[in-house]
Amino acid sequence: MDIKCERCGTEYEFDDSRVSEEGVTVKCSTCGHLFKIRKKSFVLTEPVPQDDGGAADGGKNWMVRRRDGTVLSFKELTTLQKWIVERRVSREDEISKSGETWKRLGGIAELASFFQVVDQAMAATQPLLPAISLPPVPSLPPQSQPVLPAVSYPPPSQPVLPGMQGMVSQGMVSQPMAPAVSYPPQSQPVMPAVQPPPPAVSYPPQSQPVMPAVQPPPPAVSYPPPSQPALPVPAGRQEPDAWGAEAGAAAPDDDVVEKWKRRGRRKWFFIVPVLLLALGVGAFYLAAPEQFMGLVHRVLGKADELPALAQAQYQSGLQAFLKDTEAGYAAAATELDSAIKEAKGKFPAAMALLAEVQATRADRLAERIQAAEAAVKVLEDKERSLAPADGKEPDAALKTQIAEAHNAKVEGQKELQRLQAEAQKAMEEAKRQVDGALEVEPRSFEALLAKADYLRVRGAGREQIEVPLREAAALRPQDPGLRFVDGAALGEDEASLDMAVQKLNEALELQQRAGQPDLLRVRYLLARTLVRAKRPEDAKVQLERVLQSSPEHEAARALLASLQPPPEPVPPPAVDGGAPDGGADAADAGPAKPAEPAAPQTFDGWMSQADALQQRGRTEKALEAYEAALSLKPGHAEALTGKGLCLLDLGSYAASIGAFQQALKTNPSFGDAILGQAEAYKYKGDKASAVKWYQRYLEVHPNGPEASVAKGNIEELK
Repeated sequence: MDIKCERCGTEYEFDDSRVSEEGVTVKCSTCGHLFKIRKKSFVLTEPVPQDDGGAADGGKNWMVRRRDGTVLSFKELTTLQKWIVERRVSREDEISKSGETWKRLGGIAELASFFQVVDQAMAATQPLLPAISLPPVPSLPPQSQPVLPAVSYPPPSQPVLPGMQGMVSQGMVSQPMAPAVSYPPQSQPVMPAVQPPPPAVSYPPQSQPVMPAVQPPPPAVSYPPPSQPALPVPAGRQEPDAWGAEAGAAAPDDDVVEKWKRRGRRKWFFIVPVLLLALGVGAFYLAAPEQFMGLVHRVLGKADELPALAQAQYQSGLQAFLKDTEAGYAAAATELDSAIKEAKGKFPAAMALLAEVQATRADRLAERIQAAEAAVKVLEDKERSLAPADGKEPDAALKTQIAEAHNAKVEGQKELQRLQAEAQKAMEEAKRQVDGALEVEPRSFEALLAKADYLRVRGAGREQIEVPLREAAALRPQDPGLRFVDGAALGEDEASLDMAVQKLNEALELQQRAGQPDLLRVRYLLARTLVRAKRPEDAKVQLERVLQSSPEHEAARALLASLQPPPEPVPPPAVDGGAPDGGADAADAGPAKPAEPAAPQTFDGWMSQADALQQRGRTEKALEAYEAALSLKPGHAEALTGKGLCLLDLGSYAASIGAFQQALKTNPSFGDAILGQAEAYKYKGDKASAVKWYQRYLEVHPNGPEASVAKGNIEELK
C-alpha cells in the first residue's frame, strides 16, 4: 500500500501484511515524524507522540543483510549513510526492520545519491590510461615470411602454412581483424589458436603485403613472457609508454619486467594524491557529517533547492516584519509559515525569522503586560479607597462608584490574562521554530541568532545568551543582528545601560554601512533603553525617526506620548479695577483648573495624543483627539477605528458600529476594526452578527494577535 507522512508529505510503499488491527508504528526517514497505521475498512494513519523515548517502534533496530550473509544493525539513518560512503554496504545488500521482509538498498530512492558518491569515488581511483590509436601501416619491412597483422595462427608447435594467405584471400573469414598479436621467440612467427575465427584480410597487389587500418583501437595487448625477447613494434604504431630509445623500437637491453615496475611506480604519482584527497574527505565527513552531505548534494546537483514560491513568501514576510508593528507581525507570521510549509520544513532561514517575529511579539506583549498590571493595581487601590473606613454600608452613589471600579478591575484582570497567554504562546512558537531550524542546519547563522534573542526575551542569564552568540559571531562577525541582541541583553541590567546604548548604536551603524533597510526594532529598543538611562530627549529623537518610517508603530507612539511633560496649571488672567461682574476678588474665584495640553498641529500628533489619552482611561478626551485627527485626514482607517473604540467604551454601540464600518471601507482587512465590529455587536446583544465578525477576523488574520480571543468568543457565543 502507499502511505504518506502527515508532516512533510513523503510517500512510501508499505507491505499490507504488516498492518494489523492494533496498528504498526512508522517513522518518516525524511522529517523523523512518528505515526501509526491501522487496518480497518481503510488504511488509517495517526500521529504518535515524539517523547515516548523510542517505545513507539518497539525499540527494534534496523537490520542490513549483506551478500555474504552477515547482518548489521543500526538505529539512525545517518549510520546507514555513513556505511554506504565507507563501502561497508552495497546496492545489493538488503534492509529490514522486523526481519520478515527485506528490501534491496539500491531500490531505495533516498539512498541513491549516497551510492552515486561511492561510484564517483571509485571511478576517481581508477588509473586513466591513454586511448591506443593504431593508424594504418602502409607496409612491412622485407623478411623471409610475410607477417600477417591481427591474424590468429595455429598452435606454436606447427609452422605457419603458406596456404593461409589463400584462405584469407578467398574470403573464408569475414569478421574484423583482431588487433591483439603475440609473437613467439623463433625464426618463424607462430600465433596461438584462432579464437574467434580469423577475420578476412584483403591485400593490395604488390610485392609486399600491406597491413590494413585497425579500427576500433584494440581492447587488450598481449606481450611476450619475460623470458622471451620483445619483437619490434610495426612502424607507425604507438604504445602507451615509450619502452626503447627510439619510438616504435625496443632497445636491445630492455627488460620487460623492469618496464612494468617503472610503469607501476609512475601510477603512484596519481594514486597518492587520490588517497590523500580521500583521507581529507573522510575526515571532513567524520567532523561534520551534515555539512559533508550537503556539499555532496550540491556537487551532484541534487541540493535541496527552495521552491520559488517559498522564497517569495519569505521575502514578503521579511518586509512585513521590518515594519515592526502588530499588523506587520501577523502578516509576517502568515507568510513565513506558508514558506516553511511550501519548502516541506527544510527552510531554516524562514524558521529562524519566524522565531524572531514571535520573540519580538512576546517582548512587546511584555510591555503591555506591565502597563496592564499597573492599571489593575490602580483600580484595586481605588476600590479599596472607596469602601467606608468604618465598615458602614455605603450610600447608593458610593455603591455605584465601587461597582464601576470593581468591574473595571475585573476587565483589566481579564485583559492581563489574555496578554499573558498570548506572550506564552508566542514564546512557545519561537522555541519550536528555533529548534526546528537548528535541526535542519545546526550551523545556521540565522538560527543561532534567533536562539540568542529567544533566550534574551525569556530572561535567561547572560552566560546562556553568549553561547549561541559566540557561535553566530564565528560565522558573521560584522552582522548588525549580533550587536542588537548583545545590546538588548545588556539593557536588562541597570548597571550596563550605557554599554547597551553603545551596542545598539553600533548595530544601526553596521546596518547603514551594509545598505540594509532601517531596523526599526533596533531603533525602538534603543529609545526604550535611553528612557531607562534617564535620557528622554535622546529617546524622543529615536522615536520620531521610527514614526517617520512606520507611522503605525503602536509602541513608539505610546512611548513618545508618555514622555510628553504633564500640563502646568495656568492662573486665570487678572482683571484691572477689581473683580468682574460682581465685584468679587480674583482670589475668590477658586483654584485654577489645569490647562489642557497644547493642541497638536499634525495628524500624527493628534493620533499620538488620542492613543495616550485612551490608554489613560480619558475616553472622552481621546474621542475629541481622534475627531481632530479625522478633520485632517478624513476616512483614515486607524483614526476611525480609534473613534469606534472610544464610542464602544462609552456605550454608544450603534455609533461605534458606524465608525468601524467606515474604517473597513477604507481598509477591509484592518484587524482592529474587524474585531471592534465584533465586540460592538457582542455588547449590543446581536450574537449572530458578533460570531460572523469574529469568524471574519480569523479568516483574514488566522494567526493574528487576537486570534485566541476571537476563538474563545465564538465558542462562548455559540
